[in-house]
Amino acid sequence: MDDQTHSFILDRLAGETSDDGIIFEVCQQTGLKWEAARALVDEVKGDHDSEIEIRQFPIKGLLSFVFVVLGVILILEPVIHLWTILGITDTLIQAVSGRGSVSTETVLALLRSRCALLSWIELPSILFTILVGVAIIVANIKFMGETWKNLVYSWQKN
Repeated sequence: MDDQTHSFILDRLAGETSDDGIIFEVCQQTGLKWEAARALVDEVKGDHDSEIEIRQFPIKGLLSFVFVVLGVILILEPVIHLWTILGITDTLIQAVSGRGSVSTETVLALLRSRCALLSWIELPSILFTILVGVAIIVANIKFMGETWKNLVYSWQKN
């Protein structure tokens, strides 16, 4: 295998082109049969796995960060929405400061009536949104953990 073919395969693998697409292009450029080109691509992939991971890290890292931020937003938005709907801040301030004629029973009755306003349609959607946010964060943190582990391993290896 010449250096030009080797670097071509490595560049395509780092660009996340499908293996079949790379094999097809290698067959066209070199005149190799499909199985020989597949073996060549697999060899380059095995030899340069950490380098491919490092080349793909910027885009994967950015996407993972964006999805973690999205997950945080999906968790915080329903919580803030509930906090606002229930008027918890104002109610608590009134109860603690003792302003006006607000008694503890009145505060609890007010909160109960506001909780009753949350219909059975709205509450499951809020909980679902929070769970989706948690799932997105967990999946991306797991992915980023694997990516960082591979990067640290490749840096220690070099």
